[in-house]
Amino acid sequence: MGYPRGIVMKGWRRLLVWLGLLGILAGCSGEPPVSVTIGVNRWLGYEPLFVARANQSLPSSVRLAEFTSTSEGMRAFRNGALDAVAVTLDEALSLAQLVPDLSIGLVVDYSDGADVLLARPGLKRVEDMVGRRVGVDSLVVGAYLLGRAFDSRNLDISQTRIVHVPMGRHNLDFSALNVDALVTFEPYRSQQLARGAVQIFSSANVPGEITDVLVFRRSLPQDKQRQLQQVAQTWFDAVDRLLRYDPAAIAVVAERQALTPSQVQEALEAMKFPGIRANRTLLNPENSELNPVLVRLAARMREMDLLTRPVRLDTLLDDRLVREVKS
Repeated sequence: MGYPRGIVMKGWRRLLVWLGLLGILAGCSGEPPVSVTIGVNRWLGYEPLFVARANQSLPSSVRLAEFTSTSEGMRAFRNGALDAVAVTLDEALSLAQLVPDLSIGLVVDYSDGADVLLARPGLKRVEDMVGRRVGVDSLVVGAYLLGRAFDSRNLDISQTRIVHVPMGRHNLDFSALNVDALVTFEPYRSQQLARGAVQIFSSANVPGEITDVLVFRRSLPQDKQRQLQQVAQTWFDAVDRLLRYDPAAIAVVAERQALTPSQVQEALEAMKFPGIRANRTLLNPENSELNPVLVRLAARMREMDLLTRPVRLDTLLDDRLVREVKS
């Protein structure tokens, strides 16, 4: 038996409406990309992340959290407020004391003269630091570089007075900081040298020891690890633009760091950025040049009481983020 045509049409209309609603609901139920938060400070070596963000190649779900102090970023990571954080290698070891499942997932850069010990005019040698007030932002990397400077002259770091000076104040005059010397880095190095500060020691004197890395927890959910893999891809692309002195990329860094484009280029020459292949080799836990560096660094940090708890060095290196990056 057939149904009246009007009833059939109404039935079809209802069906189409329901199918439309189901389509809308299906679209709404699609979860947005998981967000990832990466902590960074004002170190010039981390600027490729901001270059990537400026040209919109950094995934929109990735948030860059800027900290005015290295210790603040480390604390936020320890407390679970960050999914990853960019730190120096010695800071990574310091974090590993309290974060047992820490992984080093990206070797960002080597400082080859960009981290420095600067002194006020009239002080020219490491020996002149004896009995002086020396400002540092990080009691890890700052104290480490100062200790290595003292090592170079067979002096004891206890012969000087270390004063905490937050990174955000490193652009002030030495008199305003009430210090005789300052352990700092770019862009503050260029700013202080322009004022007449004297450079008496730098990371170029200890090649390979001041290394910046990106760390995360091995327990980080897989979807967030995939986001970090995308970050690694955009990182290398942005580094390539900077090292080619792409005007737009240099302009991003110059504006953020309050430097001239020529100062940015000069500062980049004091850093080395390992490429994709180098990262894969460096982060291979079985055969990495970083293994002996980690051993020496940890031993030196223990001597300086910067490491007070056991750290498993054999589980730190992790090549998962760079393994699938396209060359």
